[in-house]
Amino acid sequence: MAESIQKKPSVRRIILLDEVRGFCILCMIIYHALVIADRFFSYQIAGTLWHALSYIQPLYVLAFLLISGISCRLSHSNLQRGLKLAGISILISVLTVPVLHAFSFSGAEDLFGILHCLAANILLFAAVSSLWPRVSAAAQKLRRRRLSNDVPLANESSASTGNASGSRLAKYGIFLCAVLFIITSFFFPVSNAETNRFFWLGIHNADFFSVDYYPLLPWSFPFFLGTFLGISVKEGRTPAWAYPSRVKAFAFVGRHALLFYLIHAPLLYLLFYSVSALT
Repeated sequence: MAESIQKKPSVRRIILLDEVRGFCILCMIIYHALVIADRFFSYQIAGTLWHALSYIQPLYVLAFLLISGISCRLSHSNLQRGLKLAGISILISVLTVPVLHAFSFSGAEDLFGILHCLAANILLFAAVSSLWPRVSAAAQKLRRRRLSNDVPLANESSASTGNASGSRLAKYGIFLCAVLFIITSFFFPVSNAETNRFFWLGIHNADFFSVDYYPLLPWSFPFFLGTFLGISVKEGRTPAWAYPSRVKAFAFVGRHALLFYLIHAPLLYLLFYSVSALT
């Protein structure tokens, strides 16, 4: 009986993904610390550093979304992950306003931050992933029907055909997402709309404010670019140098990214509030 039970092959963790994710989270924490110190506690040096770092902020946000997209290819249930993040994001939006206002912190509303953006994109990817096999199978069936007289094509193995089509899909997807991200970055967010109804998409009026704001346009495209990069990762075509650990602290933060992200803002507010109360 015991001999008939086979162990599942262990999958090596790609530590580089953890380390890059952890580095990005630490960058976000430092950036948010400077924003909080400047906006709510009037530390001038923090404001100077905040504005200096704002030039590189899009780079680590871009890297974080890329890593998140790659990770979706390795997840067991993107639907479950997306719903979890969506629930947390809604709680953040609902709770931060009254709690922070109770401590006289106005202008700290988080209406569509990085977690909102990530949750929406993961759920969108989960929906597309569930439909894609049916669309792909229908397209291949139609293609074979049209080329039924081509004997070499008809005798191709499904594995080689699938790998080739997956490779082409990845290349086209990476190129398309990169181009769309560059183009939409020039036009979104739109801040002269008549309504805030589509603020989640990147369309709002001049009165809209969110202390952390990453609308779907243009920030969905780096995420989906990562999902196309993740095709080769899922197929095991990851370079050997991506597996060993180099900076264990980054890897640790990356493995517990959600926890660090959730606790950093309350701790920062508490820290600066305590310091200001003592001085």
